[in-house]
Amino acid sequence: MFNDIKATNKRIAKQIKSIAGRNKTLRNMIQSTLCEIAAHAYQHGDVTHYNTLLDAIRGQDRKALIDWIEEYGFARIRPDGTFGKAKAAVDAADYADAQAVFDDYTAPDTTIKPWFDFVKSVQQIAKDMTMPQLLNALMAKAAEHADPDSDLKGKVRNNVVWGEAHEWEHALANAAHIAQQIQGRINANVPPMAIAAE
Repeated sequence: MFNDIKATNKRIAKQIKSIAGRNKTLRNMIQSTLCEIAAHAYQHGDVTHYNTLLDAIRGQDRKALIDWIEEYGFARIRPDGTFGKAKAAVDAADYADAQAVFDDYTAPDTTIKPWFDFVKSVQQIAKDMTMPQLLNALMAKAAEHADPDSDLKGKVRNNVVWGEAHEWEHALANAAHIAQQIQGRINANVPPMAIAAE
């Protein structure tokens, strides 16, 4: 199956082209459904269809969908992961009814961004940092500016002021508190057998 490189390249390219076409169709179908739910939510205050939609489209970028819903859909995500009506957004909008919402959202010259424009690019994802990466980057930046012999590669060296003792006590207390919270989250995600084995 993989011995002939030309045949493999051709087969994979064909599959990717098919996926791209199907993905475009699905994205547009989701966008149309979002617009219809938004119109329904505006007129009737019922945002429950958002919950059903997000359950139905596992595999799509649900963060982008939630961002769209909170921007345009007259709803807000609640701590329990379900949507509630965003009354302030409804009050601030100036539509006659649900049909006016739908017509505006789906007009050829609409200013309403499609949900997939909220999706992060691969480059943006690559720039995202985990919390340990962020902390390590902060410590490295502090160290390079504090060391007068470090090579900043042409960047201007910041004047690092060490601060007063009480400022350090406050900063270290905050760091300890955050570290405790992080450790609690880590422990909550470690299986019991793994903790026992330590």
